Amino acid sequence: MIIELKKEQAQKLGLKENQRIQLIEQAENEIVDSLATLFKSKAKISDDDVHELAEKLKISPHKLEEFIYEFFTAFFNGGLSSEKKFKPDANELKIGMEVEKEHINNDSVWTPIIAEKIAMDHLAELED
Repeated sequence: MIIELKKEQAQKLGLKENQRIQLIEQAENEIVDSLATLFKSKAKISDDDVHELAEKLKISPHKLEEFIYEFFTAFFNGGLSSEKKFKPDANELKIGMEVEKEHINNDSVWTPIIAEKIAMDHLAELED
């Protein structure tokens, strides 16, 4: 959780628990939206860009970086292929990766890694 609003702090502000949770969720949604906007707006994001966004959002750059790491961890460790410990047919995976590359920036070092992850998840779905 990137945003912290401790129960004691919320009580001092006169907030009920559900209001505290709702405020945290709203703040985290704003952060997600801001990150998505940043990553969509530029072909290459720098550390300075992330720090500038953190300043704009009034959060620690370190916390924002942790949030980004959390996203990548969830992406690469989630999905059906991870849940099932799926092992695809090599040829099917190669074909699936080529299909998924159509949706990814082919100039990126991440392209084959992202394409493989998405193809693995799709193939794991088809296995059922």
